[in-house]
Order: sequence, then structure tokens, then C-alpha cells
Amino acid sequence: LPINFLQKYNSHHPYGWNDGPLSFSKGYQFVGSGGVYMRWRNIHLTLRPEFFRTASDSYVTSADWGERTPALSKLTFGQSSLRMDFGPISIGVSNQNLWLGPGQFSSLLMSNNAPGFNHISFGTNRPLKTPIGSFEIKIIGGTLFNNKNQNFENGNLKLTGVYGNTSYEKYLSSISVSYSPLFFKNFYLTANRAFTLPTQEKPSSKLTDYYLIALKPLFRNVYQDNLLPIDQVISGSAKYVFPKEHAEVYFEYGWNDGKSNSRDLMLDMPHSAASIYGLKKIQYLNEKVYLNFEAEATQMSQRPSSLQRNANNWYLHSQILAGYTNDNQILGAGSGLGNDVQTFAISWNKGWNNFGIKFQHIAHDPIGVTNILSSNGSLPYWDDYSYGIQLKQKYSHFLFNLNMEWVNSKNYLWQNNNKVSNVYIFLNTIYLW
Repeated sequence: LPINFLQKYNSHHPYGWNDGPLSFSKGYQFVGSGGVYMRWRNIHLTLRPEFFRTASDSYVTSADWGERTPALSKLTFGQSSLRMDFGPISIGVSNQNLWLGPGQFSSLLMSNNAPGFNHISFGTNRPLKTPIGSFEIKIIGGTLFNNKNQNFENGNLKLTGVYGNTSYEKYLSSISVSYSPLFFKNFYLTANRAFTLPTQEKPSSKLTDYYLIALKPLFRNVYQDNLLPIDQVISGSAKYVFPKEHAEVYFEYGWNDGKSNSRDLMLDMPHSAASIYGLKKIQYLNEKVYLNFEAEATQMSQRPSSLQRNANNWYLHSQILAGYTNDNQILGAGSGLGNDVQTFAISWNKGWNNFGIKFQHIAHDPIGVTNILSSNGSLPYWDDYSYGIQLKQKYSHFLFNLNMEWVNSKNYLWQNNNKVSNVYIFLNTIYLW
């Protein structure tokens, strides 16, 4: 397998996500990986360990955001897996990252923002064709960890976050089902659901009470878990592809809190909701050269209905206080707790090589910390405006992938006229055998 050496640097304060075990911190950090893939009949084995060291430089913090924590150096199984195929069905064990949803820059339920986690999976390895269309399914059960010495991404980078200076394991049960109708080509629908609950030494013998809790009925009034330390996130997405135009449009819409019944869903649909909308377009200049346009908007802040029914920000739960995290990093959209993000990128591509520019706006928790809806006034908005270049160049067996951004922060830490700048560098060097 290719050898990867990924480096990340922030000059002023934490920035950047979707980087696996690397942390949301200031300074220089890296992760290296490599390995082998082997196959014997229907058995697939991938051994791809990772060694990483995170950053721990001091930076300006406040009572609302940020806290310096020690650097980590660790060797893990990384992106390793063992899978056995039975026709179109597979079972396996893995420590790999999973990505659920159509988003290019973010995903509500599962992305590569946090380190990979140990899990068992059951599902399809190719679409199952039926008279009404094609289906794909993936069911997983895994273990999530907390680290009492690291800050929490869902606690505004505070050491104790909303959880406390203790640690315990969590069990994750999730299911993802995708459907492509036979009568509507190039259209894809997906439903994702994930439950987290404390790991139990002697769980219930009823599979849907623990190991397969993600298969519970959709509405909570059937099984009533309000007083139990059980929390869920759920999302649905749609994508339509235009093959002749080399384009696609997509959206993902989800809830951080399960609905009690259909009435609850219809009357207060925005409660605890988040969304991702995006499009992608490729324009060929000739047979070998093309332009790639990408635009995506992610909304994680609370909706106005929170005035009557507070839902907290996404990835926070009242029962599972550590929230939807692994090693204190958010499993889904990693841009920050309660943040709204808009991203636009365009690149020129030829073979392995490309050159692109990227613009990104991040509104830091515009409803939460700012308390903007309060009658007693509010803190100023904290906005980041990022301007970046992206380069990919192949030289002999080496592939260099560089993302360099200048981040201009307005009202940093939600403090009036506090303007700061940060240089963010992300360089992935890949050796291809």
C-alpha cells in the first residue's frame, strides 16, 4: 500500500479537520502510515498501522473556548481491517474510518475527522439489485473512547468539556441504508442512524436493547429511552447525478435527538436539526484537462425553535455527556461545535496534478455562545474567513498534496475588535510503489 506522511501546522490557534488522529490544536503535528493488502479467496486483510504525534503549543484562549492539553504520541492499528465476503454480503472487523453521506467537505454522522475506532461490520460490498432498484446496507457495532487528558471538540476545546475529568468507554451501534430506484436513474437516497450508550459488561440478551439498538423503531414513544443513558443521531440524504453534465447536487438533513412520534416530527421538524447542501461540477477543457467546481454549506447551529425548546448543539447530549465523539473528537462534522460553514473551491486538473483555490467562511456558534437571541444583549459574532490554495503534484513515485490557507478571524473568541490571523498548512506526501 502507499506510504503516507501527513503534516499539519497552525501558526496562531487550532484550525482544520478531517485529519483522523491529528488534534484540533496549535503547532506542528504529523501522522505516518503504510502497510500491505492481502487476499486469499474471499478473505481480505488490510494491515495499515498509523503512528502520530499531535501538537500542543500555547495559544490565546478564553473562558468560552480553548485550552492547551498535552501532545500525544501513539502507534495504532490505523486503517486496518479483516473482511470475509459471501457473495454480495460481507462481515468484518476493522479500525478504519467510515464516511456516511454525500458531503464532500463534511458529514453529519460519520467522517474521517476523528481517529478510526474498533468495530464489527455486516453489510453489502456491492449494490443488491432488485425489481424496484438497488440497495446497499451497512450495520456496525463499535467501541468509542474518551481521553481525560485531552480537550473535547464538542466542549469548545475545554479539557473537561461538558463531561468531566473522567473517562469510560461507549458502545456505538449504527445502520446505513441506501436505495437507488429503478424507475429514477441517477438518484440516490440514504438513511443513517447511530446510537451511543455506555459499554456494558453484561448487556441484555435482546439484541435490539444493546448490540443492534440502531434497529429500534423510529419513534421513541414505542420504546421510551428518555430516562436512560442512550442517545442517537439520525440523518437522511439525497443525491442526484447528471452524467452528461458531469455534475451532481446533494443534501443531508439530520436530527441530534430522536422524535417521539410523527406528530413531534411534523410540528417541530427544525428541533435539533442540522443540514448539508452542496453541488459539484466538472467541466472538461479537453480530453485530459478539466475544471472542478465544488460548493457546500453546512448548518450546525440551532434553529429559531430553540427559543421554545432548547436542543443544545449537535453532538451534545444530556445523557451521554461526552457526546458523539471518539478520543474526544467529533465523529461527524469537525468544523467546530454549533458552527455554520460555507465552502467554495475550484481547481484545474490534469492527470495526477491539479491547482486550485478555496474560500471558506465559518460562523462560530452564532446561536449558542453569542446568546444572540437573548433580550439582555449578546456577544459579537466570531467569523473566520479562509483563503487557500491547493496543489497536487506527482514526481516519479511521489505524490505531494498541499493545502495552505490564510485564516482571518474577526472577533476571535467572540471578543469585540479582536482580529487575528492564522496560517494553516496541510501537506500529505504519498509514496506510490
